[in-house]
Amino acid sequence: MKRYGLPTLYLLIVFGCGLATGVFGYRMYYQQTVIAHTRPSLEEWKARHIAELQKRLNLTPDQSTRILAVLDETHSEMLALMAKSQPDMERIQREQYDKVKAVLTPDQAAEYAKFHAEREKRRMQGRPPQ
Repeated sequence: MKRYGLPTLYLLIVFGCGLATGVFGYRMYYQQTVIAHTRPSLEEWKARHIAELQKRLNLTPDQSTRILAVLDETHSEMLALMAKSQPDMERIQREQYDKVKAVLTPDQAAEYAKFHAEREKRRMQGRPPQ
């Protein structure tokens, strides 16, 4: 048994180092991948969208201009709809928060409040100022 003890220990150490390196590498890759996939601005999206349509449909300049106008009009309508529904969505989220909090113990409720605040802060980081 003594004969296999040291090689086994070395093998476990090497395995542990490999595992740690794999976990660290995966986390670094995941963070870079998530950071790389940010949402394009509206103007960037429209430019790419119209370029793809021009390429695939052979649009005339007049058609491109008219389609851009349709995209702008649709975007305005969507913003108006989202603004109109925002109060209802916020009310539903508040009700959900209150219902979840009612299920928890006082200690859990305090931790849930912290969790909710942190999550809200992360959610708001990606939004433009209003």
